Amino acid sequence: EEQVKAALARTYFNLGVLQAQRGRFVVAGEQFEQAAGVAPEFPQVQSSLGIAYFNARQFDKATGPLGRALAATPNDAGVRRMLAMAWLNTREYEKAAELFGQDPEIGKDASLQFAYGLALAKSGRAPQAQEVFSRLLATHGDSTELSVLLGKAYAQMGDFDSAVEYLQKARRSRPDAAE
Repeated sequence: EEQVKAALARTYFNLGVLQAQRGRFVVAGEQFEQAAGVAPEFPQVQSSLGIAYFNARQFDKATGPLGRALAATPNDAGVRRMLAMAWLNTREYEKAAELFGQDPEIGKDASLQFAYGLALAKSGRAPQAQEVFSRLLATHGDSTELSVLLGKAYAQMGDFDSAVEYLQKARRSRPDAAE
């Protein structure tokens, strides 16, 4: 019976992989879900399920399997980042901030820093968010895109004077910027 379960799980898993390769993430998620239903511990099934849901923009469904995958492989930075982004997209800002704060690449990746700062700001930790945004500016320069992102972040924190300052700065540097 165990061999039959393993073979069935492998079949569903492989069907999910094929669907994911075609960019059909909702269908891939359904196949990975079937595999997980047959054999929840099947190798890579939880991370694959979470990734499929994430890529299908079903962030609420992605958090469970990504959380289980991270518990099984706590040093997997890719799974941790994806789970943090899923938490951010489901407005679980505290959880997102905690995971982003543990990321060893946080000081090197501007998009991770911005997401971390946003999670901090949305979870009510404005002073920490401002520190992250200040480091982001100091490290990654003064681009129009970064000014727009910072303007939006400050607006979300309720610091409208800083928001206006950064958005006007972006507009001055590139008047045709859509944002």
